[in-house]
Amino acid sequence: MYTTELSLKSAQMQQEVSKWNSLLSKEQARVEQESTAYQGELQKESARIQQEVSAYTNELSKEQARVQRDTGNFSSQLSKETSRIQQESGNYSAELQKESTRVQNELAKYNANLQKKITLYTTIISKLSTDYQWLQGQYQIVKQELGEFMMPYTAPGVTDSTVERVRR
Repeated sequence: MYTTELSLKSAQMQQEVSKWNSLLSKEQARVEQESTAYQGELQKESARIQQEVSAYTNELSKEQARVQRDTGNFSSQLSKETSRIQQESGNYSAELQKESTRVQNELAKYNANLQKKITLYTTIISKLSTDYQWLQGQYQIVKQELGEFMMPYTAPGVTDSTVERVRR
């Protein structure tokens, strides 16, 4: 009995193991099939990504080349423009210096000439003032002498229109 039961149990277990092995084989086949499909999808996606990366890298290289070319052109133009501006600035500075020197020389000549004229006019005014003072003195002397000379010919209270106190 025990042997029979053991045989039966062993057959049952064998049948269970066989059933589970069959299920395990089916599951293993399914997993391998899915894994193979996944590997295929993974390879396709990897190839697609690699292709996109390659296209992006190619575009990036083209864009970098364009940017470097444009930067080179801009740097060249900037260098030319900087040189032109520096040259013009140098020319302008030289012209400005030349004109400034000319104007300063003319101003110095003008100031020297003006100073000479001021000195001359001051001298002339001083002489004219002295002459005027002298003439004023002479006028006073002549006026006094005329008054003294005319005194005997004038009567008190009668005056002429041309000279004070001259008789008519």
